[in-house]
Amino acid sequence: MKEFGDVYTFGTLDIDGKKFPKVLLGTSPFLGAGQFGAKSYVYYRQFYENPKNITKIVVECVKLGCNAVQAICFPPVVIAIQDAVKATDTEIFIMGSTGLGAISNEIEQMKQLKAQSIVTHGSYTDRTLNRDPEKLRQTLQAIKDEIAGIASHTPGTIVEKAALMEEVKLMLVPFNKIGLFMDPSFELTVQAAESARRVGKKIIAMKSLAAGKLEPAVAFQFLQDRVDGVAVGLTSMEEIKETLKVARSYFG
Repeated sequence: MKEFGDVYTFGTLDIDGKKFPKVLLGTSPFLGAGQFGAKSYVYYRQFYENPKNITKIVVECVKLGCNAVQAICFPPVVIAIQDAVKATDTEIFIMGSTGLGAISNEIEQMKQLKAQSIVTHGSYTDRTLNRDPEKLRQTLQAIKDEIAGIASHTPGTIVEKAALMEEVKLMLVPFNKIGLFMDPSFELTVQAAESARRVGKKIIAMKSLAAGKLEPAVAFQFLQDRVDGVAVGLTSMEEIKETLKVARSYFG
């Protein structure tokens, strides 16, 4: 099997002596996530109910040197990634997102999948850090052997708090030029990300294309100096070719 670094053609970060990819394939479209509006149901039918279509997207990304996936712990996504590994005979770097369901079970699934990085899902992070930060710390301790981190849906209020936790190495947050999904505000999110980066935390942008409202060149040019990497959802061969070509210019 070809190792991750032998195939991956984008830039990487060094986190505690481990390589982390700057560009990852996101998986939100495959779940029919709500941010895609009218397209959500179409994506759900196309991908979630037909995991082979997810596999095709992952395989195409691998062929173009992006063998890295930000994977939400849902069976169709996990199965599709496993099938893509077999189809390409290539190791895929997995950043596993856990906590939409029973987080201990999902962490175990990601470890079995050999995820190199595991983060707590935004809904889990935001709820737990506000109510019981010690519980979040214990969860992060359970994934300390991987590159551990958090995702957040309210980065303007969560990121600076999470940056104080030694266990947190990276953060997956909504970040885009028009401020969509950057709660509670664009300004607070930018400030929080800058603060976190100053103390050595890595920021990975999700929703970087603002659910398709931004062209890749516009989106990535804005992000280039503000984040450390991006996870971007792609749903067609045309999107893959265009977006990865542009991403390589800014995160290559």
